[in-house]
Amino acid sequence: MTNTSAKTLLIALLYPAAIPAQVPCGSPVPPGNCAALVPGTPLPFLNNAATNRLDLSKSSSFELVILGHSESKGYHTALTQLIRNNPLVPGKSFRVFNDYLGGNEAWRWVTRGQPGYNKITRVLGRQKNPMIVLGLFSNNVTYPIRSPSTADTNYLRFASELEAISDRLYSGGTGAMMVYLSSHRYKPGNLLPCYYEKCSLGYAIQQMASKNKGYVKAGPEQHDLHWCCFPTCYASDRAHTNAIGDQLMAQTWYNFLLREMTGAVMEPYGEGSVGSGSIKPVLNPAGGAPRLGNRSFSLSISMALGGSPLAYILGARQQAGPLLTSFDILVFSTATGSGAGQGSHKLSTGIPNDKSLLGVGVFVQGAIADPRGTYLGHALTQGLRLVIGG
Repeated sequence: MTNTSAKTLLIALLYPAAIPAQVPCGSPVPPGNCAALVPGTPLPFLNNAATNRLDLSKSSSFELVILGHSESKGYHTALTQLIRNNPLVPGKSFRVFNDYLGGNEAWRWVTRGQPGYNKITRVLGRQKNPMIVLGLFSNNVTYPIRSPSTADTNYLRFASELEAISDRLYSGGTGAMMVYLSSHRYKPGNLLPCYYEKCSLGYAIQQMASKNKGYVKAGPEQHDLHWCCFPTCYASDRAHTNAIGDQLMAQTWYNFLLREMTGAVMEPYGEGSVGSGSIKPVLNPAGGAPRLGNRSFSLSISMALGGSPLAYILGARQQAGPLLTSFDILVFSTATGSGAGQGSHKLSTGIPNDKSLLGVGVFVQGAIADPRGTYLGHALTQGLRLVIGG
């Protein structure tokens, strides 16, 4: 019930944090709390035929191959730099190839003679090391999806083409070891077709899982993340990335790959509750990913009532809310700043290089004393699921 050492906080919760159940696609609405989004959070479409983590034991060198249309044209340089500065896995090297094709929608990647189809042929012919594909495909211009339902022929078409692309890249086991399919970024000029492609992607994953195709998984969520940074991370055409957008794309894929390769999870869930100024406080990870030996890892509360007492609630079990985690450990402190939404606090936890912590999971939520808080005189952050990776 008091401030506790980082190691005690973590070892006290030696429970695997449960993987949330798959959720439906839903309808496109602006994200309720943009500040709570964490780049790299996977799309909620599970493939139970695939392994939770990539097996990198068979090689020391790997190829990360970017495929798709022009949404992906610029982030390879930033991704390469992130990997160079903070290796994904010690002792393993990853070379990034960008094989995007502007103007080539998914149908061109499955149709013989089309540039996308020919590009896959060249990628497979070039491969020298185990290959991991980072894919972001679309048909939103030529075959726009009008409804997130199998009654829409373009919905079915897109799902079928994603499966065909994945099958060809896998090439019977001689090609890609894993194909990750990400979602289209927010596109204000074609909002619904782009959003509905996320729904179709989920359907495609479901179909491939039913056929025991374990070489394809849903990639990171992109749509809402970029909706929240529009227009700052967009080029002047309000569709493609600028330098800021490229950095965000790179960070999104880096965090996602870190999760897939090491098991390090930092995933928001649930909704918080408002306090003064009708502002929801936010809980975020800071200092990198929760990995063994990352002594810079910390938790950060922001957008709170300045000067107010606060608590970090750490638990082994996720709850439905408004309290989103069980009360197992409380860490008390006080927010800096003054005024509604101006308070913040950082809890430095650090993660020892102790292999007994690998896979430890914890659910965290922040509670801030606030006379205008809608939960018993408190404002609550969203929840944060953490799992320690290697």
